[in-house]
Amino acid sequence: MRIAIVNLEPYDQLEKTLKYIQNIHDNVIGAQIDLFCDDKVALDERLQNNPLFKNIYPQKLDNLSLFNFRAKYKSLRYYTKINRYHISIDTQNTLLSAFVTYILAGNTGGIIENNFDGYIKKKFFYDEYVEITNKEESIYSLFSNVFGFENEFAIES
Repeated sequence: MRIAIVNLEPYDQLEKTLKYIQNIHDNVIGAQIDLFCDDKVALDERLQNNPLFKNIYPQKLDNLSLFNFRAKYKSLRYYTKINRYHISIDTQNTLLSAFVTYILAGNTGGIIENNFDGYIKKKFFYDEYVEITNKEESIYSLFSNVFGFENEFAIES
């Protein structure tokens, strides 16, 4: 199973989700996980040496505008031609990361807030979603829902 994780946040924020990704890596047979992250985060030594990810794809999305949007869209579509992802998960909760998640796979999941932004993501970008209460709890529930675990899986500390 090919899984794409989208997290365009700094490494400190990404580090909170690594324990959930570790659990998926251990419990889902044949899981191959790719990470789509910010280009500065991709250079982090702690992430480069992490055996959880098969590939780490740096994304430079901080200067996205209408002029370079089409080129960025084509480069993301290129990744989907190389790797067909079964599931794409957004762990960041922004419209940009929701869009990247939507481009990468047919089955998508993410975290939403109870506002207009959340409504847009729920309606157009995500198949599975969890409303945010506490971010760590929401990520925990999201991973449980997306992978179809009947009981929420245990997180090893």
